[in-house]
Amino acid sequence: RRVLFRSVNVSLDKRFSDNWQGGVSFTWSNLTGNYAGLANSDEEGRNSPNAERAFDLWHLLYTKDLQLIDGELPTDRPIVVKAYGSYVFPFGLTVGMVVNAMTGTPVTEEWNVDSTTYFPFNRGNLGRTPFLWYANALVEYNLKLGKVTLNLNANIENVFDTATALGLHRQKTRYGIS
Repeated sequence: RRVLFRSVNVSLDKRFSDNWQGGVSFTWSNLTGNYAGLANSDEEGRNSPNAERAFDLWHLLYTKDLQLIDGELPTDRPIVVKAYGSYVFPFGLTVGMVVNAMTGTPVTEEWNVDSTTYFPFNRGNLGRTPFLWYANALVEYNLKLGKVTLNLNANIENVFDTATALGLHRQKTRYGIS
């Protein structure tokens, strides 16, 4: 089993002062190998750790041309940018937002061979899912009621209602090939 993760992260953060905070980060990375992790992202995340079948049969380790299956893993996102900020108004209302933007994940053609996943053309042969971005917002107010503080808040996910494919159907065979 082989997994290699390399990354460079650059970030700039402003600590909370003068009623606001904010920051931005940029990550450039690469995740490659032949092992998709404990939850097995090759199978869209199994809920039984370390139960993947990729190493059960010798031929599942090789492409149809007998090359070792090895490449960008399903959760590889080479570029990720994140920006956040919040402001507290003098009357106690807090508003904030987080914006995330990232490249898509690799898409690999998959065949069902001997009732398990097989990659006949190696990893990432179908390109990547589309570029993804979304923004989440927060509005919060603390209302003091004597000795008790009532916290009212709302988290709004995907504020701009972006609709981007997070995955694509990869299986080219409906039934198992043996």
